[in-house]
Amino acid sequence: MMSKQILVFWWLLLVLLIGCTSNEDPDPPSSTPVATPVPTNVTSIRTTIEATRPSETSVPPTATPTLIPLNTATSTHEPTPLPAFLSVVSQPEGALLAIAEAGLTVNTPYSTELPSGLYTVSVSLEGYQNWQENFLLQAGETHELSVNLVANPGIAGQYMTLAELGSVSGFSEQRYLTDITWEPEQNAFVYAIQEGRGFTEAKDWAWGRFDLLNRETLALEAPQSLVNSETRAVLYLCPLDEQEWDGPTRCSYITKVFESDVHDLLVFSPVPEEPYIEGDLWIANLDGSNAQMLADFRPAYAHWSMDGQWLATGRSFAGLPGQVIHYLVSKDGSYIETLQQITGIDSFYLNGLFPQFNPTKPELLIAGSEVSESRDESDYKLYILDLNTLESRLVTDRVGLFQWADNGQGVYVLDGALLPPSTEPVPFDMRETNLYYIDLTQNPPQEYLIASGIPYYSNTDYGTWNWAYSPTFQAIAYVGFQDETELGVLFLDQDEGNE
Repeated sequence: MMSKQILVFWWLLLVLLIGCTSNEDPDPPSSTPVATPVPTNVTSIRTTIEATRPSETSVPPTATPTLIPLNTATSTHEPTPLPAFLSVVSQPEGALLAIAEAGLTVNTPYSTELPSGLYTVSVSLEGYQNWQENFLLQAGETHELSVNLVANPGIAGQYMTLAELGSVSGFSEQRYLTDITWEPEQNAFVYAIQEGRGFTEAKDWAWGRFDLLNRETLALEAPQSLVNSETRAVLYLCPLDEQEWDGPTRCSYITKVFESDVHDLLVFSPVPEEPYIEGDLWIANLDGSNAQMLADFRPAYAHWSMDGQWLATGRSFAGLPGQVIHYLVSKDGSYIETLQQITGIDSFYLNGLFPQFNPTKPELLIAGSEVSESRDESDYKLYILDLNTLESRLVTDRVGLFQWADNGQGVYVLDGALLPPSTEPVPFDMRETNLYYIDLTQNPPQEYLIASGIPYYSNTDYGTWNWAYSPTFQAIAYVGFQDETELGVLFLDQDEGNE
């Protein structure tokens, strides 16, 4: 049994231990807030916090939180500006395109991207007037430029001789202008000259091309005939090489051949069964098939409508080389009639000025007089025959060399450029003629004077009624500028009212 003294000892030790224990927190919270690092890519919120004693309750912030951007030394990335787009085409193509500010020199057509800004765009081509304009190109925008270059006009009044015509080595040898036409862009024209007497085919003509850009003439190869020797033998035509002909009369004197590669048709007059009689008018395919006789005369010319359904041709008679009775013939031969019988318009005393089909519509442009066999020049006018209705209407009181506009919506006429149908001896003095454009889109048709005072010497030679006018170059190729018989080009002095 534990003694009383030992119990007292343990009780005193327990009291002593209890008395040495502290009531305070051994690790009291600091009164100074500790900052916690914030990631630099996160925007921090700055607040005001009051320090409190451990025994006090903390107070929520009373100020409005303020956004503080972190890492302000890093700049914001700016978007790349959009480019501008420029596309340039020219007519004619292949012109030189220059953009000075971009250091660019290329040929049209061309497309490119450029920074936005002000640019000087120029287009040039030899033989044409330079074109230049300033453009403000905006970012993201597309600019499409279509430049129609204007041909450099020749010197107004300048005339160039291209070929001498008429007698070249005595009466038996002649040179005739048999064909002339502008190329589609009217930068050059192609012409053909027949040498010798009688009729020869296109394959035997001397062909040339005159380029108005560089003022040069180039000899061309004649087109090859599409009618072969076998077909010629079947149809009784001249052989390809006339030297193989052994008849009593020169073959080209007694036959005619007009080929159309567009419609694959052949208009011809075969060698007559008996010499010294007039041949007949026939039509066939180029291979000789479907041949049929249409009339009992030898054709003086053959013009086809744009759809190949109609043929204009003529019958020569004893008179001037261009005096012809004109006929309208259907392709299948079911219809053939003189233009005078159809329209009541007479052209008996006109030398040349053959009818011309509209290049885009079923229409035929004809020159003539409503007075039969009139010798009064003022009676002659231009008319249009509608091939759908076979009704005619007056186009203009002007008459002379004429030509359809390429789009078929107008007519060019060199008023007064014809051999007068007078009974008096024709004076071969110079006539001053005027060039007009007749706008057929207006009702009634409107006339516009293009150039005036154009020299014209009338002539009785074959083919002097062939001509061509270029609106692009303001130039005419014709026979009649001088009293000598020659083909030349005249650059016109445009009428001030139409510049």
